[in-house]
Amino acid sequence: MAMPPIAPGPFLQPWRGNDRPRLNRPSISAPPYSGGGGLLIPEGSPQTFSLQQVGIANGSRKFAVTTSSVKILDAPATYRNFLLIRNSSSAAVDVYVEFGADATTDSAIILAQNEILLMDAVVLQDDIYVIGSAAGQVSILVSVIELPT
Repeated sequence: MAMPPIAPGPFLQPWRGNDRPRLNRPSISAPPYSGGGGLLIPEGSPQTFSLQQVGIANGSRKFAVTTSSVKILDAPATYRNFLLIRNSSSAAVDVYVEFGADATTDSAIILAQNEILLMDAVVLQDDIYVIGSAAGQVSILVSVIELPT
């Protein structure tokens, strides 16, 4: 049984051979912007980008981890918008991380050697405590910003 011929749709013309699909869109002969200059933003337009929402990390910091809980980072006075904690111990040491209270071996977060805890969408603002199964170290990269006004 032969199939009936297919008529072209209202938006796409039939494809020819191995050519890429062509959308039936008119091309703009004179774009609304000029080369190298970009668009001019009209006066009174709302601000679309704020420097208050930019993260600035001043390099990684390393902290020693022992078998007793130690505070490695205070709660920020403003707003922590990025936090990365890596167990950078040279030996196979488990590091337990706790927010807002002393860390114990029952803490919910445990990092094996070279594991990373990354917070960039929802970042906890509490003091950070760590404890290790043996002596080791953690590396932290953190960014703190002013809250947008």
